[in-house]
Amino acid sequence: MTFFPKSPTKQNIKTENKMKTRQTILTIALLVHTALASHAGPPRFSPPPDPRKVVENLVDNGKKAADGAADAVKNIPPPPAPPTPPPPPRPLFGGIPREQRALIVVSTGLTKYGADNLHSLYSFLQSSGAQLPQRQLAASYGRILVLDGNRGTVNEFYQSLARLAAGYQAVDVIIHSHGAPNELGFDDGWFSVSDLACAAQGTLGGPLKIRTKEGRINELRLAPIPPAHRSHLRAVYETACFGESHTSGWLKMGFDVAAGAHAVHADSPASFPTFLNWWGAGYEFGEAVAAANRADVNRAYDRWAERIGFSPVDSKRAVQGRTQRISLASQPSR
Repeated sequence: MTFFPKSPTKQNIKTENKMKTRQTILTIALLVHTALASHAGPPRFSPPPDPRKVVENLVDNGKKAADGAADAVKNIPPPPAPPTPPPPPRPLFGGIPREQRALIVVSTGLTKYGADNLHSLYSFLQSSGAQLPQRQLAASYGRILVLDGNRGTVNEFYQSLARLAAGYQAVDVIIHSHGAPNELGFDDGWFSVSDLACAAQGTLGGPLKIRTKEGRINELRLAPIPPAHRSHLRAVYETACFGESHTSGWLKMGFDVAAGAHAVHADSPASFPTFLNWWGAGYEFGEAVAAANRADVNRAYDRWAERIGFSPVDSKRAVQGRTQRISLASQPSR
């Protein structure tokens, strides 16, 4: 038990705030780093040697701004809710072979559009959002394309989607970015997923309006994706806020199924690696999303987000689409 003086000095309060803030970043860093290590290679689920030292090095190298983030997190550390352990692998029979599956991972815009006083946290989550799928799903796809940082633009994503859909039998997408109702924020700006789908479907493509961080409206001319290629689009999983509002756009573009959060999404340290564990182990998309929804069963991360000022917060993911029963080897349902 720790005892405090009856009238703590301002210096004591400041020191205690810094310690709590540093522990906040350490907690999240340790959770995500442990998830990264879970599929790093044999022994498959063993933690790395001396993980506390590894995390300390990560913090020292890239998170020195934590000392100045006390006001941002209001001295309330996020709860320690680790991802659930990977389930037993499920055998895959027939269907699409690994070399004919492709995955696009977009991990961008978190630091660009996030609050300045949460820059360190968003920076770590953005880099982890790119690394984690590569490590956990490396054995599941013939090609994993990561669009992170300034590579995560709308045009780069769209052209990559069109190219992979032309060359692979199944293309899946993971979006790790900021979101708003009916919009996603990529590196070059905010756009409507529904408008992107219209451009993909139209016989002449179409202009897509992109709103930059500064408020300018840029227009991107996109060529349509042929129906035969769009028939290879399969699943989208989002960690963006308000991802449920984007699902109709993904379905209109041609994807079989899409999942996203009801409102502000806050439980990624628990839910994101859990989803990847189940999806990579051969479980159906609906099962993997259900496991992600159970990862933080007490909504501890959501309550923390509410306490530091986010609203409305509801990380629970909804699944929309023609089917939830696709798995890694499934043909797109056409």
